[in-house]
Amino acid sequence: GAYDAPGAEKKFAELLAGNEQALKKIVVVSLDVTSDKSVGNAASTTELCMAKTPTVGLTSVINFHGVAFNGPTEYMPIAMYQRQHDVNYIGNLRMVQAFLPLVKSATGNVPAGHRARFIFTGTGGGACSPCPSLLSAYMSSKFAVEAMCQSLRMEMHMLGRPVDCCVINPGFVKPTMLMEEGIRMTTKMWGGCRDAMEGSTAAEDEYGPMMEHFVKYSAAVPGEHVSAVARAADDALTAYRPRTSYKVGIDSKLAPIVGLLPTGPRELMARHGMYGKLSPAGTVKGYKV
Repeated sequence: GAYDAPGAEKKFAELLAGNEQALKKIVVVSLDVTSDKSVGNAASTTELCMAKTPTVGLTSVINFHGVAFNGPTEYMPIAMYQRQHDVNYIGNLRMVQAFLPLVKSATGNVPAGHRARFIFTGTGGGACSPCPSLLSAYMSSKFAVEAMCQSLRMEMHMLGRPVDCCVINPGFVKPTMLMEEGIRMTTKMWGGCRDAMEGSTAAEDEYGPMMEHFVKYSAAVPGEHVSAVARAADDALTAYRPRTSYKVGIDSKLAPIVGLLPTGPRELMARHGMYGKLSPAGTVKGYKV
């Protein structure tokens, strides 16, 4: 499934140029995870496709969709929080409720010793990650995904269903379009704050330098290559027993360790790691780190 189905089809045609047999096996389905109708149509189309291979069926679903809205908790428009959760959390829930029936019906066709699986995309170190300033919308949506995956995994176990549920937790990944998209969304966020405050620039006045520093930090911090995420996804899909969490990148591996510290040390390290002495962007000016 792809939000931009024509674009995805074009990309597959480029990647598989000259391999017509492989290209014939790929069916791109238009999919907007914020729409009940779109997800339902995608599930119906997938069911029709799976009917052509009744000895296999749909044995795995991997969810890579997501958006990241960053901004100050006290000012960022509620609509942006709602959009954040509708894509990152409710979108995953829609996928589970629409596609799990297809996965359950195919569990008997999974190769011997393997199990069906649902795979989600989290962030950083997962549920134990610290939540830095300006990331309340994004991190809360990812924490919600972790909770859903954990609960679903236990539900499948208690019902005796051979369906594994796991999360891929990437830290900073480069190169991607996240920087450019993030700057665009920040501009939109400040505009939304001004609209909600009848033209007041208080939000940007108070938090603008902090956001600028966050952008510099994001550019300066080393990132794992996107291929590492692809390798994690490949293992999650094909392993005899997938891990419950795939930590991708050193920052992803360290985050849950910091997250287990007492609140004071944990938040001190989180602040200084992004905005203070431990930050590759240096110490932000004008704030108490």
